[in-house]
Order: sequence, then structure tokens, then C-alpha cells
Amino acid sequence: MNQEEIMFLASALNDILNNNNIQRKQGEEKLNQLKSFDPNKYACYLTSIITNSEVNIEVQCLAAVILRRNISSTATDSQDVNNQINNANLWNRLDSNAREYVKNELLKAISECNKKVLSSKICNLLIEIGGSMHEIEQQIWQDLLNLIFSFVQSEIDIKVDSALQIFNGLFSYIMEHLVKYKNDLLGIFSKTLDHSSLDINLAALQAVSNFLQIAERKDSLHFIQLLPQMSNVAIKALQIDEETVLQDALVEFNELAEIEPKFFRQNFKDLFDLFSPIVSKNDYTNPIIRHQPIEFFVTLTERLPIILKKDQDTLRQLLDLIFKLMIDIDELIDNSWLKPKEGFKVEDDEEDEDSVAFGKTCVDRLVSSIGEEIMLPLLSQLVQNTIANDYDWRYKNAGLMALSQVGEYVNDISMIAPMIPTVLEHLQHPCPKIRFAALHCIGQISDDMTEEFQENFHPTVLPALIQMLDDQVPRVQSHTCACLNNFLEGTTEEVASQYIQVIMEKLLNLIQNGISIIKENAVTALSSLAEATKSNFDQYYDFCMSSLSQFIGQFNEPYYKQFKGQLIEAITIICCSVSIEKFQPHYEIVINALLEMQNNYFKNTDSQKTYLITAWQRLCTSMKEDFIPYLSMILPSLFSMAAFNPEITIQGQQKAEDLQSVLNELKDDNNKDKQNDINTDEMDEKQEAIKMLGVFIDELGPAFFDWVEPASKLILNLIGYKANSQIREESVQCLPGLIICIKEAKPDDQGLLVDVARQYLENIWRTLQKELNPETLIQQVTAVKEIIDTLGMPFIDQVILNSLGSLVVELINGSDERIRENNETLKNEADDDDDPEQDYELLKEENKIESELQITLEELLGVVFKTHPQMCGNIITQLGSNLIPSALSSNIKQKNQLALYLLDDMIEHLGPQILGDFYLQAARKIISFNNSQHASLRQAASYGVGILAQTSGDLFQQIANEALQSLKMAIEYQMTSIVQEKNTKVKQFQMAKDNAISALGKIIRHQPQFIDLEQMIPNWLSLLPLKNDLDESKIQNEILASLLLENHPALMLGSNNERYEIIVLIMSEVLQKKYVDEETWQKFSTFLKQTANDGVLGPIFNNTFQNRITEDAQNRLHQALNTNNYQ
Repeated sequence: MNQEEIMFLASALNDILNNNNIQRKQGEEKLNQLKSFDPNKYACYLTSIITNSEVNIEVQCLAAVILRRNISSTATDSQDVNNQINNANLWNRLDSNAREYVKNELLKAISECNKKVLSSKICNLLIEIGGSMHEIEQQIWQDLLNLIFSFVQSEIDIKVDSALQIFNGLFSYIMEHLVKYKNDLLGIFSKTLDHSSLDINLAALQAVSNFLQIAERKDSLHFIQLLPQMSNVAIKALQIDEETVLQDALVEFNELAEIEPKFFRQNFKDLFDLFSPIVSKNDYTNPIIRHQPIEFFVTLTERLPIILKKDQDTLRQLLDLIFKLMIDIDELIDNSWLKPKEGFKVEDDEEDEDSVAFGKTCVDRLVSSIGEEIMLPLLSQLVQNTIANDYDWRYKNAGLMALSQVGEYVNDISMIAPMIPTVLEHLQHPCPKIRFAALHCIGQISDDMTEEFQENFHPTVLPALIQMLDDQVPRVQSHTCACLNNFLEGTTEEVASQYIQVIMEKLLNLIQNGISIIKENAVTALSSLAEATKSNFDQYYDFCMSSLSQFIGQFNEPYYKQFKGQLIEAITIICCSVSIEKFQPHYEIVINALLEMQNNYFKNTDSQKTYLITAWQRLCTSMKEDFIPYLSMILPSLFSMAAFNPEITIQGQQKAEDLQSVLNELKDDNNKDKQNDINTDEMDEKQEAIKMLGVFIDELGPAFFDWVEPASKLILNLIGYKANSQIREESVQCLPGLIICIKEAKPDDQGLLVDVARQYLENIWRTLQKELNPETLIQQVTAVKEIIDTLGMPFIDQVILNSLGSLVVELINGSDERIRENNETLKNEADDDDDPEQDYELLKEENKIESELQITLEELLGVVFKTHPQMCGNIITQLGSNLIPSALSSNIKQKNQLALYLLDDMIEHLGPQILGDFYLQAARKIISFNNSQHASLRQAASYGVGILAQTSGDLFQQIANEALQSLKMAIEYQMTSIVQEKNTKVKQFQMAKDNAISALGKIIRHQPQFIDLEQMIPNWLSLLPLKNDLDESKIQNEILASLLLENHPALMLGSNNERYEIIVLIMSEVLQKKYVDEETWQKFSTFLKQTANDGVLGPIFNNTFQNRITEDAQNRLHQALNTNNYQ
């Protein structure tokens, strides 16, 4: 060991610590040269410096930090970020002698170290080596474990503390090994949690917390006996006013509550009583400490709602604590609140206000998790009591802010109606904070109960808000604008139009003269006024736009950037709200103004660019073909935004890297079937740009053709974008629109259409096979389906089509496996605990997405059957041999539904010619589900019977009786009390019945020779009209109209015209656009004109018209009789 070289290296480290940049750079170069030239010597020398007590302790610490980072598999040496080879994992590059030297010397160093700052750095280094040995060499560093097990028995505090720190770090690397010592660890933790040193208590708590978060529950069950000692760490810190330790201890409880909430379940009440005094104490240097216990209680309640559902006394106490926290803020109102600085953001608000915002959020979380039935009565009493306090404004403030959270959970406006006059009274309160809180309450309820609240309270609320625009406190004025915006968004055109002039004038004045937050909220409120009043705003448009246009060139300081973004949004909303005739003369002015801001005002990474992107979308949707001449000026910037690849700086690095290049580092090896999104402002902008491109494609159609090639190149590069699933989804959704664009622009160039479609499908195909996110898979499969359907002809070759069928089956099986794993997880949770409702909701949602994916895959096969019927033999064999039989025999509704959808599509698109003997087998399987207890299955089966009637030809004779009997059961199926309790179930029940009735109509229409028409027609007519499934309703009404006009009038009316009246009654209901298309309406109109004045039928018609139908129905018949206008 060359001491001269060691001291040279120590000198280089000392240079790195120097404030002089040149000297620091020279030190880094010396260090990196040695690391590159001889990594063994480099590691040994750094270790020697760490153990050399004669070296400055700052240099020792730096040596430990640098060596740790060089050994780490995730960190990069910030002094040598550009040399990837030299930055490779150092432990891998050391020979066995160097490794042994480093390990032995560091064990000796930690044994002898008596300085906490250095021991902490050495501990981190030892953890990294232990982790690297396990990851790289699959070895356990037993000497280190032996040492730390001995340390915990030491009387020397620094050794005990070091042992706990190392245990804590190693849990992340070698937990499967350390759980073998769980009984020893339990004793160690118990002893150190009771240690006389508070620092050691905290280290023990952190180690226990980490163990519990990482270990499997079966290995940590006995650790619950440590809970009193764990909680005592926080109480001990509270008693001696050690705020740092108190906050760190509470952080551990909060993290553990999020990850392992059941650990606390049996002791929740004891913990509540123990930690509540922490909230009551109000003289902390850091007041956020008071939030921590409440955060702990609320987090546990969210994860295990049953705790407080069954203990409402404790729930009341928790609400009392939250309200006290919201009340216990500074009584003096600071001038910085009354008039914030220019560029102020609400998230920049002061700590006192944070307590109110925090409490308000906690109330919302509790209502969401526990339910409004329990929470609203408790909150109501607290709100009334606090608002009634006239002696301290803080009580009213807390009550009004809490009240603002309940609107989201109230279904009946009458429940909060009594409180609204009280809230409005507080708009005139002398305290600006109370006026602000009252405005906040109105604004939030306007948003949560939109339309209903506005409809009931606009006569009192709107005049009050208009008056509040003149408030003398800027913060209150700003919030008035925000409140008015929320209210206008749910106000009818008729109501809002009464106030246009007075509101517009006040808002324009505020935009001109107000501070930045007033400008921002005022301009947004103005756009909502125009949007609410529509063409009624036309007469004010010129004046309004003249004023707003002036602002585009003003207020260019950086703190007005948010305002400028909202100004863009407001201008385009106003332009698109008025009549197109009013807007048209201003096209060029508005677009040039936006281009000016796009090119000169916003930087490439400016988050306000999102406003510009949505503005272009809005204009394109409104202007349609008039937008085309401006595309050449807009699309290059859009393509640039969409193609921009954000960079990210990994913690510990000084160099920003391409997001794609860091994904592997972020990937969790234990969750290889998961994909994590990266979300940044730049990513949001990229996503918005792609969404905007999709709007252009869809809205402009064939006019976008000149831009198809660059758009395709861009989008195809993004459909596999690893960093963000939403970008993958937005991108793939653009492709079907481009296919439609090509088809409409070049209807005669089938070769081009087929070539592009194949290119798109090939690219989607590749990404689809790698995709792990079910929601993204749905979008990708939908794009494939829409592309194939748009072409509407066979263009995929046989090999590819066979592969597609195999992949669909594979994806369905993979989805089934994920559902099975979810259900197994839920079962295990239920066996382990009697309250799995949080997991249940999450897994239920995941399973719902999986079922949606399977249905989307089925729809893709349906389109393949439709467009490539002669090429589906292998797919039919695959489905018929395993997937369909398995799904039909399952006791899971969703599997049955998938099979029925497949059979319906096969019957509809392939028919008996292709299906052969399987056709009748499939038909009977479909028919058998018409008596299912599940309405969705009856609906699918009835729809299938209707398709059978249309496609079977003479084969229908073999199944006619079975089909009619099954439809009779489906039509007469009784609604149970369970179904009646839920609107969605009632709707599904009615849809199923409508489909059964519709199938009966289709049999009458297409298979009359195999049924008794004299019996079936009266039955069918008695069941009309259909009012729930509007698609099937239109089909039935077309059948009825056709039968009446063709060769069946006598059969339809009856031998004595006894069915004419019911037919008139049916027509009086269905002569509306939602029930009939124009052709059917004309047929009914013709029939009415033929019969209403007939000598025999006329009197029946007149009697029915005058005595049996409503005035609206009379008007519909009158329209059909006297005009040819389909309305």
C-alpha cells in the first residue's frame, strides 16, 4: 500500500470539497484517472482513507460516499457521469483480494468509529457492499451479520445505532435470509425500542417499520407486540420537545399505515388516544407536525373503513380534532394573503392556510371512505356549531370550508338547501377570510351539484356574486371570479343571458386592472359567460374581443405567463361559443395572435403551451374546412411538440438523460408484468399534442391527406413509447382516423389504402404483443378492429390472419389468468381478515378492465368474421375446440357473455355455409341462455335468436319451437327485488326484455312460414313500443311499418280491424327521431294517410286520436298526416 499515493488521493478528495471550481475539477480528474487505471487500487485506497483517523473527517466521509456510489448498482458517480465504462459497478471490477481488503478494513473501521457522522456513511457503504455481494455473487456477508448482531448487545450507543442502520438497509436486499432470524430480530427491536437513547429508539422504529413493510405478513405477525414500544418513541419525543425525532417517528407510522394498515387494526383506539395530544399541542416550531397524527388516522380509515364505521364515537373525536386544527390558525390576517404578490399560485399559500386545506381534504377523504350515510349527519352538526360562532372568525372559516366538501356526496339538493341562505349571508361578513370561505363553499357546491344547484339558487346567488366582484380585497375578488366561473358552467343559457353586460363589464375591468390571480380567474369566468350564453353573446362579441385582443400584447412579464395561457383559452372559447357567422370575420386575427404567441412567447418546455394546444383543437372543431389553410403554419410546431423526447435527471446524477434510456433502471424486477408511467409537464404537453393531432385528423377528414405521411411516421414511432401508457393510447387512436382520411381522399386508390393499413397493423401488432397495461391493450385492439372494419374487405393474408386469431386467444387466456390471480388474492385476504373491502374495490375495478379487454378482443374477431369470412377456418377451430366450450361451461357470467358474443358474431357473419354442423350447435347454445338469471346473458341470447331468424334460412325450422319457447321465457322473466333496488340493474333487465321482443319481431319478419302468425302478431304488438334499447326499437318500428305497407295489412290489422287502434297508439309514441329513421317515418306517414280517412278505419283513428293519446302524441300524428317533414 503506497502511502504517498493514498495521500495524493486524499488531496484529490480535499480538492473536490473546495469551493474553487477549477480546483474541484482537478480533484475529480485525479480521482477518475485512478479509478480508470486501477480500480482495485482505487477501492483499496479509498477504504484506507476512510479508516485513517489522521485524515480530515470531511474527506473520510466523502471517500465513503464516493465508494458507495461506485459500488451501487443504481447510482452513478456524479464526478464521472460521462464515462460509462468507468462508471460501471465497481464491485464487479474488483478482484477477490481487493474485495477482501475492502470488507475487512471496513468491518474494522465501523468497529472502531466513534463519530456519528462518519459511522453513518460507513454503514451505508457496508449495506451497499452486502447488497452487491448478494445481487452479484449470490453470497451473504455473514461476517457483517455476526458483527451487527454483536453490536446490538453493546453498551456503546454508536455501535447499537450502527447495527440498527445496517439491519434497516439490508432488509431491502436479503430479507429472505434475515427472516430466518425473526425471533432474534424481535428481541433486538424490543430491547432497542426501550433503550435510554431517543436516537436509538428512532433508529429501532425505522428498522421495525422497514421490516414490516418488506417482510411477508406471515413473518411479521408476532411483531405486533412491539406496537406499544413503537408508539412510545413518538410520545417520548413529544414529552421532551424533540420535534425532529417526533416528526420522523410519525412519518414511519404514516408509511406503515399506507403499506401495512392491518398491523394497527386491533390497536387503533389506543393509538388514537395516545397520538391525539400531539395534535392538541400548538407551539411547535414546525406546525406541520400537528398534521401527522391526523394523516395517520385518516390513512388507516381509508385503508380499513370498518374501523370507524363500527366506532362512531372515535369518528366524532377525529372530526373534532380536524376541526380544531382548522380553527387553530393565526387570528391575524397577513397582508400577503389579502393581496398576494404578482405570479402568486394557490399552492404557494402560507402554513396556516395549509392547516385549513389539509383539514378540508381530510374531511373529503373520510366521507369518501366511510360513506355519506354516516358522515353527513356528524358533519352537519359540527358545521352548524362552528358557523354559528360569532366571536371568532376562525370557527366560521372552518365550518364553511368543511361544508364545501359535502356537495359531492349529496344526491338531493334539499339536504343542503337550508344552509345556502346562511352561506350567502356570509358574503357580507366584515372578515375577508369569511367572505372567501363562503365563496369557496358556493363555488365547490356549484361544481359538485352542477345544474341542479344553479337551477334552484340562481335568483339569489348570481346577483350576490356580481356584487362581490366589487370587493375591495384582491384575494376575495379573485375567488369571486373563480366562484362565478363554476356557477356559470352549470347555468342555463336563458338565465346567464340576463346578466351578460353587467358581468362582462366588471370582468373586463378586473382583467385590465387586477393583480395576476384576478386576471387569471376573471378571464376564465368571462369565457364561461360566453360559453353559457352562446349566440346571445353575439352582440357583445366585438367589444369583448377588442378588449381581449389588446391584452395579448400587454402583460409580458414572466409572472403573467399563466394569465397569457388562460387568455388564449378564453379567446378561443368565446370565438367558438358565438355563432359561426360572428366569428368568421375574425378568423385571421385570432389565428395570427395565437401563432405570434406560439412562435415568440412560449418556450419549448413552457407548461402554458398546453393552453395553446387545446386552443388549436377548439378552433379546428369549430372552423372545420375553414381551418385547412392554416395547417401549414400550425402542424410543424405540433409535430415538434409531439416528437419531443423529455429528459430526466436521476437522483445523484448531474446529467439529464433521455427518458427511454432510464426506464430499465426504473423497472422493478419483481414486477416484470407491470409498466410504470413517468409523468412530467413535458410528458403532458407531448400527450396533448398527440391528442390535438387526433382532433385534426378526425375533424378535417380527407382535407388532412397532405399531412398523412409525416403524421404516420410520427405516430408509428410513438405507439410503442415505453415511458407513458397514455401516449401509447393517444397515438394508436390516431391511426384509424388516418385510414378514413386516405379512404375518403383517394377512393379509387385501393392499393395505397391496403398498403398503409398493412403497415399500421404490422406496427400495432408488434407493440400489442409487448404491451402489459390492459387499458392500453384495449385501445390498441380497438385500433386494429377499426382499421380492418374501415377497409371492409379481405386484405390480410391467411398466415397473418391465423396468427391474429392465435394472439387473440392468447390475450384472452392471459386476461383470464390475471383475473384468476386477482380473485385468489382477494380470497386470501378474506381468509386472513374479515374486511377486504378496499382490496375488493381495487381488484373489482381491475377485473372490470380485464372483462372490457376480452369483449374488445371478441369485437375484433367479429370484424374479422365480417370482412374475411372465407379465411376464418383456423380461428373457428381454435375457438370451438377450447375457448368457447370452456367459457360456456363456466359459472362466471363474464365468461358466458364472451362466448355468447362470439357465437352471435359467428352466426351473423359466417352463417351455416361456413360453420356447417357447428351452426345448429351454436344456435342451440345461444337459445339455452334465454332463461339465464343474468339479464346481460338473456340480452345476448335474445339478440342471437334475432340473428338466427335473419341468417338461418330454412334451417330455422329445426329450431323454431325452441327459439319461440326461449323468447317467451325471456319476455316473461320476472324482475326480482334485488334488481329493483339498483337503477343500472333495472336498465339492464329492460334492455334484455327489449331484445327478446325484438327477436320475436325478426322471426315474424324473416321466418313467417315456420310460426303461427295469427297468434304471434297480436302478442308482438302488445309488447310494443320498445323504449329502452333504441337501436332495437328502430329495427322493430321499421319491421312494423314495412309489414303494414307490404302484403300483410289484413294480417296486421286483424280480421275485424281489432288491432288498428293499438297500431295507432304505437305510432303516436314512436314517431320521434330517437325511435325511427326517416325512411320508417315516411312509411308510417304513408300508412296513416291511407287509413286515417278510410271509411272503416277513420272512425277508429279519430276516436283513438281524441280520447286515447296525449297532446304530444297528437302533435306527432298530426305532423305525419299533414306533412312530409321528418322531425
